[in-house]
Amino acid sequence: MKDARVYRGTKAQLFVIKVRETPRNVEFITTAKDVCIASLRKEEFETSFTLSNHNPAKAAQTFLGGTKKVDEKARVMLEAISITEYEMPEEATQAAPAATPAVKPPKAPKAPKEPKAAAAPKLDAEGKPIPAAAPKPRKVTPKPAKVAYTMEQKLTSVAANPKKPSSAAHGRYAKYEVGKTFTELVAAGLTRPDFAYDLAHGFIKAE
Repeated sequence: MKDARVYRGTKAQLFVIKVRETPRNVEFITTAKDVCIASLRKEEFETSFTLSNHNPAKAAQTFLGGTKKVDEKARVMLEAISITEYEMPEEATQAAPAATPAVKPPKAPKAPKEPKAAAAPKLDAEGKPIPAAAPKPRKVTPKPAKVAYTMEQKLTSVAANPKKPSSAAHGRYAKYEVGKTFTELVAAGLTRPDFAYDLAHGFIKAE
Protein backbone atom coordinates (compact mmCIF):
# COMPACT_ATOMS: atom_id res chain seq x y z
CA MET A 1 0.00 0.00 0.00
CA LYS A 2 2.74 2.43 -1.03
CA ASP A 3 0.21 4.87 -2.51
CA ALA A 4 -1.80 5.32 0.69
CA ARG A 5 -2.09 8.95 1.78
CA VAL A 6 -3.94 10.69 4.63
CA TYR A 7 -6.41 13.45 3.80
CA ARG A 8 -8.52 15.61 6.05
CA GLY A 9 -11.98 17.07 5.47
CA THR A 10 -12.23 20.65 4.29
CA LYS A 11 -15.50 21.21 6.17
CA ALA A 12 -15.67 18.57 8.92
CA GLN A 13 -12.90 17.40 11.29
CA LEU A 14 -12.60 14.05 9.48
CA PHE A 15 -9.48 12.11 8.45
CA VAL A 16 -9.46 9.48 5.68
CA ILE A 17 -6.80 7.30 4.05
CA LYS A 18 -6.82 7.29 0.25
CA VAL A 19 -5.97 3.77 -1.00
CA ARG A 20 -6.80 3.72 -4.70
CA GLU A 21 -7.39 6.22 -7.50
CA THR A 22 -8.78 5.74 -11.01
CA PRO A 23 -9.20 8.37 -13.74
CA ARG A 24 -12.75 8.96 -12.45
CA ASN A 25 -13.02 7.78 -8.83
CA VAL A 26 -11.10 7.74 -5.57
CA GLU A 27 -11.41 4.94 -3.00
CA PHE A 28 -10.59 5.71 0.61
CA ILE A 29 -10.99 4.35 4.13
CA THR A 30 -13.24 6.56 6.23
CA THR A 31 -14.37 6.62 9.87
CA ALA A 32 -17.47 8.72 9.26
CA LYS A 33 -19.76 6.04 10.71
CA ASP A 34 -17.90 2.72 10.87
CA VAL A 35 -14.42 2.15 9.49
CA CYS A 36 -15.07 1.06 5.91
CA ILE A 37 -14.17 1.56 2.24
CA ALA A 38 -15.91 4.50 0.52
CA SER A 39 -15.74 5.96 -2.97
CA LEU A 40 -16.25 9.41 -4.48
CA ARG A 41 -15.85 10.93 -7.91
CA LYS A 42 -12.39 12.45 -8.20
CA GLU A 43 -13.65 16.03 -8.49
CA GLU A 44 -15.87 15.64 -5.42
CA PHE A 45 -13.07 14.06 -3.38
CA GLU A 46 -10.68 16.90 -4.24
CA THR A 47 -13.18 19.51 -3.07
CA SER A 48 -14.07 17.59 0.11
CA PHE A 49 -10.55 16.65 1.28
CA THR A 50 -7.04 18.13 1.33
CA LEU A 51 -3.71 16.33 1.77
CA SER A 52 -2.61 16.04 5.41
CA ASN A 53 0.86 15.63 6.91
CA HIS A 54 -0.25 12.61 9.00
CA ASN A 55 1.72 9.42 8.40
CA PRO A 56 -0.56 6.74 6.82
CA ALA A 57 0.94 3.92 8.95
CA LYS A 58 0.18 5.77 12.18
CA ALA A 59 -3.29 6.74 10.93
CA ALA A 60 -4.01 3.08 10.06
CA GLN A 61 -2.95 1.99 13.55
CA THR A 62 -5.26 4.60 15.04
CA PHE A 63 -8.18 3.39 12.88
CA LEU A 64 -7.53 -0.23 13.93
CA GLY A 65 -7.27 0.62 17.60
CA GLY A 66 -10.41 2.79 17.68
CA THR A 67 -13.79 2.00 19.13
CA LYS A 68 -15.69 1.82 15.84
CA LYS A 69 -16.57 -1.34 13.98
CA VAL A 70 -14.03 -2.08 11.20
CA ASP A 71 -15.23 -3.58 7.91
CA GLU A 72 -13.26 -6.74 6.97
CA LYS A 73 -12.05 -5.34 3.64
CA ALA A 74 -10.93 -2.13 5.36
CA ARG A 75 -9.19 -4.16 8.09
CA VAL A 76 -7.04 -6.04 5.54
CA MET A 77 -5.99 -2.76 3.91
CA LEU A 78 -5.32 -1.04 7.25
CA GLU A 79 -3.12 -3.90 8.46
CA ALA A 80 -1.09 -3.67 5.23
CA ILE A 81 -0.81 0.12 5.55
CA SER A 82 0.17 -0.05 9.25
CA ILE A 83 3.36 -2.04 8.55
CA THR A 84 4.49 -0.02 5.50
CA GLU A 85 7.13 2.70 5.57
CA TYR A 86 6.05 5.87 3.82
CA GLU A 87 7.84 8.82 2.33
CA MET A 88 5.71 11.83 3.15
CA PRO A 89 5.01 14.11 0.17
CA GLU A 90 6.98 17.33 0.22
CA GLU A 91 3.88 19.52 -0.08
CA ALA A 92 2.39 17.89 3.06
CA THR A 93 5.51 18.13 5.24
CA GLN A 94 6.36 21.77 4.55
CA ALA A 95 5.75 23.76 7.68
CA ALA A 96 3.22 26.48 7.33
CA PRO A 97 4.82 29.92 7.54
CA ALA A 98 4.64 31.30 11.05
CA ALA A 99 1.99 33.89 11.38
CA THR A 100 3.35 37.34 11.99
CA PRO A 101 2.08 38.43 15.39
CA ALA A 102 -0.31 41.28 15.10
CA VAL A 103 1.15 44.47 16.43
CA LYS A 104 -1.35 46.60 18.25
CA PRO A 105 -1.19 50.22 17.23
CA PRO A 106 -0.15 52.52 20.05
CA LYS A 107 -3.03 54.03 21.93
CA ALA A 108 -3.73 57.61 21.11
CA PRO A 109 -3.10 59.90 24.07
CA LYS A 110 -6.25 60.96 25.86
CA ALA A 111 -7.29 64.50 25.25
CA PRO A 112 -7.05 66.63 28.41
CA LYS A 113 -10.38 67.23 30.05
CA GLU A 114 -11.72 70.70 29.60
CA PRO A 115 -12.34 72.54 32.87
CA LYS A 116 -15.97 72.80 33.76
CA ALA A 117 -17.44 76.19 33.06
CA ALA A 118 -18.60 78.11 36.11
CA ALA A 119 -22.36 78.06 36.53
CA ALA A 120 -24.06 81.27 35.48
CA PRO A 121 -25.27 83.29 38.49
CA LYS A 122 -28.99 83.36 39.13
CA LEU A 123 -30.63 86.69 38.29
CA ASP A 124 -33.58 88.43 39.84
CA ALA A 125 -36.45 90.09 37.97
CA GLU A 126 -34.28 93.15 37.28
CA GLY A 127 -31.44 91.06 35.89
CA LYS A 128 -29.21 91.57 38.90
CA PRO A 129 -27.31 88.53 40.31
CA ILE A 130 -28.92 87.02 43.39
CA PRO A 131 -26.35 86.75 46.21
CA ALA A 132 -25.69 83.25 47.46
CA ALA A 133 -27.46 82.37 50.69
CA ALA A 134 -25.27 82.40 53.76
CA PRO A 135 -24.64 78.92 55.18
CA LYS A 136 -26.86 78.00 58.10
CA PRO A 137 -25.06 78.26 61.46
CA ARG A 138 -24.16 74.93 62.95
CA LYS A 139 -26.25 74.08 65.97
CA VAL A 140 -24.05 73.47 68.98
CA THR A 141 -25.58 71.92 72.09
CA PRO A 142 -23.93 73.43 75.15
CA LYS A 143 -22.52 70.97 77.65
CA PRO A 144 -24.19 71.09 81.08
CA ALA A 145 -22.24 73.04 83.65
CA LYS A 146 -20.55 71.10 86.41
CA VAL A 147 -22.36 71.35 89.78
CA ALA A 148 -20.55 71.15 93.11
CA TYR A 149 -22.07 68.82 95.67
CA THR A 150 -21.37 66.87 98.85
CA MET A 151 -22.50 63.35 99.63
CA GLU A 152 -24.43 64.45 102.73
CA GLN A 153 -26.17 67.33 100.99
CA LYS A 154 -29.97 67.11 101.33
CA LEU A 155 -32.12 66.91 98.23
CA THR A 156 -34.89 69.41 97.70
CA SER A 157 -36.51 67.37 94.91
CA VAL A 158 -36.09 64.34 92.68
CA ALA A 159 -38.00 64.57 89.39
CA ALA A 160 -40.31 61.83 88.18
CA ASN A 161 -38.38 59.24 86.25
CA PRO A 162 -37.32 61.05 83.03
CA LYS A 163 -35.29 58.18 81.56
CA LYS A 164 -36.32 56.06 78.58
CA PRO A 165 -38.54 53.26 79.92
CA SER A 166 -36.62 50.48 78.14
CA SER A 167 -33.18 51.68 79.30
CA ALA A 168 -31.05 50.44 82.20
CA ALA A 169 -30.84 54.03 83.48
CA HIS A 170 -34.65 54.04 83.87
CA GLY A 171 -34.45 51.01 86.15
CA ARG A 172 -31.68 52.54 88.26
CA TYR A 173 -33.50 55.85 88.57
CA ALA A 174 -36.65 54.06 89.80
CA LYS A 175 -34.59 52.66 92.71
CA TYR A 176 -32.84 55.83 93.79
CA GLU A 177 -35.56 58.46 93.18
CA VAL A 178 -36.92 57.81 96.72
CA GLY A 179 -33.65 58.86 98.41
CA LYS A 180 -33.28 62.00 100.51
CA THR A 181 -29.51 62.48 100.34
CA PHE A 182 -26.85 61.69 97.76
CA THR A 183 -25.57 58.91 100.06
CA GLU A 184 -29.02 57.24 100.04
CA LEU A 185 -29.17 57.54 96.23
CA VAL A 186 -25.76 55.90 95.88
CA ALA A 187 -26.81 53.10 98.22
CA ALA A 188 -29.96 52.62 96.08
CA GLY A 189 -27.90 52.16 92.88
CA LEU A 190 -26.99 55.64 91.66
CA THR A 191 -23.75 55.62 89.64
CA ARG A 192 -21.34 58.53 89.42
CA PRO A 193 -22.21 59.19 85.70
CA ASP A 194 -25.94 59.09 86.59
CA PHE A 195 -25.30 61.42 89.54
CA ALA A 196 -23.44 64.04 87.50
CA TYR A 197 -25.86 63.84 84.56
CA ASP A 198 -29.04 64.05 86.63
CA LEU A 199 -27.73 66.88 88.80
CA ALA A 200 -26.54 68.91 85.81
CA HIS A 201 -29.85 68.45 83.97
CA GLY A 202 -31.94 69.35 86.97
CA PHE A 203 -33.51 65.92 87.51
CA ILE A 204 -32.06 66.03 91.04
CA LYS A 205 -31.92 69.29 93.00
CA ALA A 206 -30.08 69.94 96.26
CA GLU A 207 -30.14 72.72 98.84
